[in-house]
Amino acid sequence: MSVERGRLDDVRGDLATLAGLSLGGLEYAAQVVAAELVEELTLLSDLLGAKAAAMELADSGFSTGGAYLMGQVADFAALLQASLADEIGSGGSPSEVREFYTQRAYEAAGIDPTEWNPQLGLDANAHIVESVYEYYADLYRSEPGSLWWAGMAAMIGPSFYGGFRDLESFADLADKAQVVARMMSAWPGSAQPAWVATDFAAGFTEEELRWYQQVLLGMQQEIFLDMAPAHEAYNHGGMLAIEALFAEDAYRDGAATVAAWQKIDDGRRTDDVELIGAGNRELLYREQRHIIRNDYDEMRGRRLTGEVVTYIMTAIGAPSVPGAKSYPELFPLDVDVSQWVGTPREVTVIPWVYSQSVPHAGGEVTVTVTTPLPDGNISQFDDRWALIEQDTLPVYVDLAEHHPDVILDVLDVPVGDRADDFSMGAQWEDLLMHFGTEWAVDLDVDWSTGW
Repeated sequence: MSVERGRLDDVRGDLATLAGLSLGGLEYAAQVVAAELVEELTLLSDLLGAKAAAMELADSGFSTGGAYLMGQVADFAALLQASLADEIGSGGSPSEVREFYTQRAYEAAGIDPTEWNPQLGLDANAHIVESVYEYYADLYRSEPGSLWWAGMAAMIGPSFYGGFRDLESFADLADKAQVVARMMSAWPGSAQPAWVATDFAAGFTEEELRWYQQVLLGMQQEIFLDMAPAHEAYNHGGMLAIEALFAEDAYRDGAATVAAWQKIDDGRRTDDVELIGAGNRELLYREQRHIIRNDYDEMRGRRLTGEVVTYIMTAIGAPSVPGAKSYPELFPLDVDVSQWVGTPREVTVIPWVYSQSVPHAGGEVTVTVTTPLPDGNISQFDDRWALIEQDTLPVYVDLAEHHPDVILDVLDVPVGDRADDFSMGAQWEDLLMHFGTEWAVDLDVDWSTGW
């Protein structure tokens, strides 16, 4: 920040002096106000000494000098706010704040925004796709104890990049996708009726694949333009900058997003991993619920191919968080068939009019087939969030809290290499094995006798 360094040094010295005094206890009201003012401050790392002194003083409490402390803290907060406005050069209107931090994000990621056009496909954007995920990885590396959303985005992103690459190989991918579509349509209980494979094959053109690629690339851009400026704002100006950034919000979720960042900030200051986890969860919810939900809906609603493409995405998507499960593993499609086996339980006396129960013996046989197919579609927000909340996120949070080295090891592998591992070509044999062998049959018989 372009702050008045001499003035800040004076404040730091004054607070340190006050913290060293032992003059009794602050009256309660002054103590509360002082604590609230201190809570408002979010300083850069080179100013943490002053913040620590202020918080130490507010926590321990002193009588003489209490009003002076509150004045110093209030001046400190005002100085930081003025500094932020001066650096932005705008007085801090929400649109100007967003433009300022968006530009900082572009620069930090090494992205030229004039070259970023999802409509041009992957060839024209490949270097930017990789830069985005490397940028998220750098954010996480800078604060592995708190910026968990960034680490998760950096870890999961290359699996989507692998999909982008698949969509560049039209002929090979079209053949493989049609094989999968026919297999799915042929299986009993499949969510895709048989005629879908025919329509899908007819509509699965190179132009159609380009459309899906453009939508997916656009989703990456939308997420970056929302999340990257927020991370830059927080790292640069703390909660003061976050509040300025989300004073207006295109997704009408500004207050909830500020609250999410406040949890992360509080968690950082108090070493409360539950708060950190809760705040990052809410950022992930914003991403899935508000930023890209309409894109998934648009893909699923695409004429002829939408339902099949998004269902295939659900069926073949491999987990990119170590230890997490795929959608079919967590929510497999079960098919139940029941049939009475035994003597008749009734006889017809007058056809279509009257039947009579008779003594019988036998059982209701229920066959449950657990298939390797998914019982859902990740393009549906509720289905996608169920996978995230019940498996992907808890597994990732456990890594972030207890094994950050595992995350860092994954992120040290180049984005392109990780994307290769998630391409359909790399997974094809495993997918065929999965669809051909991951079946389970359960037989249940409910025996009965009587009338």
